Amino acid sequence: MPGLAEAGVEIEVHDVRRVPSSWLAIEDIGELGELIRERVTAGVEGVVVTQGTDTLEESAFLLDLPYGAL
Repeated sequence: MPGLAEAGVEIEVHDVRRVPSSWLAIEDIGELGELIRERVTAGVEGVVVTQGTDTLEESAFLLDLPYGAL
């Protein structure tokens, strides 16, 4: 994205799955959650997850569950 480097913003991109969102299983979301936890523990300041809309609400719910315990 233009301008981020000048602003001192560093971006990492991780492809977790390249499948239709309706194909995602709970285990896939769990793996994504572990990756997020690792990156947050390492000090990243934010995480953006993109996916199709078929299971967006379910994915957001599952990813939010462990963070309520932090």
